[in-house]
Formats: sequence, C-alpha cells, structure tokens
Amino acid sequence: MSDALRVFCFALLIRVIYISVFVDLAGLGTEDQIVYLTARQSVLEHGLFSVPPERVPGYPIVLALLSLPFGNNNLVLLGVQALIDSATCVLVGALTWSVLGRGFYVAGVLSALNLNMVVLSAMVLTDTLFLFFFTLFLYFLVRFAKQHSTMDHMCCILSLCVATMVRSASYLLLPAVLCGLTIWSISVGTTAKRASIQLLTGIALVTALLGPLHMRNWQEYGSVSFVSQGGSTLLGWVVPASYQYSGQGSYQQGQVLARSRLEQALAGDGMNSLPMNPFDASEYQRVVAMSILKELGWANLVKAWCVGSVVNLAAPSAAFAPAVRAMKHSSFYETDGRGILEKIIKYVTNSTAASYLVILALGSVTSLIFLLGAVVGWWQFLRVSISTPATEDKAILVAFSFVVAYFLLITGPIIGVKYRLPIEPIMTVFATFAMYRFLPGIRR
Repeated sequence: MSDALRVFCFALLIRVIYISVFVDLAGLGTEDQIVYLTARQSVLEHGLFSVPPERVPGYPIVLALLSLPFGNNNLVLLGVQALIDSATCVLVGALTWSVLGRGFYVAGVLSALNLNMVVLSAMVLTDTLFLFFFTLFLYFLVRFAKQHSTMDHMCCILSLCVATMVRSASYLLLPAVLCGLTIWSISVGTTAKRASIQLLTGIALVTALLGPLHMRNWQEYGSVSFVSQGGSTLLGWVVPASYQYSGQGSYQQGQVLARSRLEQALAGDGMNSLPMNPFDASEYQRVVAMSILKELGWANLVKAWCVGSVVNLAAPSAAFAPAVRAMKHSSFYETDGRGILEKIIKYVTNSTAASYLVILALGSVTSLIFLLGAVVGWWQFLRVSISTPATEDKAILVAFSFVVAYFLLITGPIIGVKYRLPIEPIMTVFATFAMYRFLPGIRR
C-alpha cells in the first residue's frame, strides 16, 4: 500500500469515527450552516447565481449537485466532505514533499490528525472544500517556482479561482499572485513572450470564472464588488474586537459604540434604516466602521491585530467542535475585559464547567506545540535557504510568508480557529521540517 493510500485511509477513518460518535445531524442547521442549506435550495429553484450577494456561490452549487442524486441527505454530504478532507491530507503531504523533498507521510499524518480539519469537515460550511482547492493552489505554486511550467501556472491560478468561488477570503490574493508569478517568471529567465502568455492566460481564467459574478452584481445591484459582506464584517466584528483587544474596553462596549455610531450616521442623513441595496448598505457600514477605527489610531489597531493573530494561531481547535460547544460554558465573546489577558482570566475564573476548561487546556497545549513547531521550522527553513545558492527555496519562503501574513491581516482581531485553516498546510510544511531537523529518528 502506497503512502498516499495509507494517509487517505487513516484520515478517512478518523473523520468517519468523529462523525459517528460526535456529530448530531439535527444540529447541522444552526448558525452559519443554515445559510448554506438555504442557499442550496435557492440554487436548485432559481439558478446558479441566486445566492445572496454577501456569499459566493461555489459551495451552494456543490451542495445542490449532491442533492440531485441523494436528496437533502446531510449524512451523504458529510461523507463526501470526509472524502474531500482526506484527499486534502494527501495533498498536504504532496505539498510538503514538493517543498522539502521528503516528509510526505509525516505531513499527511499530521493533517489527518488535525482537529481543526476534522471538526470543520463535519459541518455544513465552506472550509473543507475551500481548503482542498487552496492546498491545490499552494502545490502548483511550489511546482511553478521550481519548474516554471506554463501548465503549473494555469493550474495554480485555476485552483485559486475555484477556491475564491467557494470562499471569498482569497479574492485579493489573485492580483498579488498574478503579479508575483510574472515577476518570478522574468527573474528566472523566461522569455517576455512566454511570461506575457502566462499572465494573459491567468487573467483570462480569472475573468472567465469570476467575471459572471461581477456581472451579476453590476446588473442587479449596480456594483462591481465581489461580495457585499465587507461593511457588516467591519462594523459588526472588527470594530468591537479592535475596541477590546486594543485595551479600550469590553467587547460589548465596542458593540454598543458601533451601533450608536451607525444610528447617529443614519439620523444625520435623515434615514431610518440602511439602504435596501446590500452593496450600498455594506458601503455605508464600511464608512462608519472606518471612522471609528481611524479614531482608535494606528497603534491601537496594530495591537488589536497582533493580539487577534496570536490568539487565532494558538486557539484550541476543540473550541469550535459542536459537541464541545454544546457543553455548559460561558461565552468567550460575551466575557468582558479591557484587553485579551483580562478577558481570558475572567473567562477561566468565572467558569464553573471544569470539564470544558480541561478540554480547552489540552487543546491549547496541542495548538501551541503545533504553532511552536511551525515557527521553528520557518526559522530553520529561512536559515537553510539563505545559506544555499538555490533561489527556489527563497521564493517559496517569501510566497508562503506572504500568504500567512495575508490571512492574518484580513482576519485581524476577529477570533475563530477556523480562520487559521487556510494557513495550516503551510504550518504543517514548516512543522514537518522542524521535526526532521530536531527528531533525527524520523525516516519517512
């Protein structure tokens, strides 16, 4: 049996066990999950682009396609996602092998045991499908860095486009990746003609895949934006989190501030509510949110972003598992405190759920070990790449570091372990490298 098949079967076994033991199918219609179940029905009844403009249609389309032969059977859906996530574990192994020249099995097993991946694969959310295509993008990115193949260039852009149609978080990566790949092509001696063909092909792929959604938004809402989610996210999530994690006050006080400033702005403009057009409403909220963030100042925003990034990187994956969240416990978001340390202390000391805290403590230790391994591996990879004449490793290190920084930047102070998911394949590569550097007994 090949290592790829071993990793796939091991990952699938873990996910099947998790679904069998911990997942309540009746609970799949809660919170954001109901949004996608509703969008699935909308796609079936009204077409591919009937999804609300604050979401992208990739995942609802897949849900609709699955419902054609199997009906609205959520167990089948979770089974398919378990297969996809198991395939992603194999892809992470392949990604690690393409970067390090070894480590396929180690990285594959680490991914198979990744609780964040396991938990999210058993929920009706975009994350599992997005991670598959995003890992594919990273794999072809590395291949292009080493082989400069036009086919790898096309597959890289295509994978990122499909990932973006599943989850819009990667949208702003597209222009950066197109520019970066072009610069890399020229720097390694690719002819101007070939580099131009690669760039134009990439632009054509982006236009063909994402253009129809832009066109829909323009025709129906008069906006060229990709989604209408930015303003509500800034005002409803970023402002309260920035307010708290910069030490200004509690999260609840930040929410009150956001609501009051929105109400003041509406009253000042003689409006009773936000515009009906979702893109106009998003822009209105964005302007209000930016005015608040500007008042907080750059120093406070940098502090809030740094705190949010550290918490998201170190947060226990178990905290997002529905079975754990169903246990009696206080809400982390609703716990007050001027800053993250006071918030954590109050959260722990005011909690009466000992078993819940034990699970979080164990999960935090595991996450911290993984994070430490990734940081050490990144540092070691940096030292090795500096000491060798090969430029490919330096390019891969820069690209991976940019991707990690990008997701930490767009997530900012919003806390949630699922926001770490896109960078976990990269963390796994570096954690595997650290294991090879400091655990010489590892052979595979």
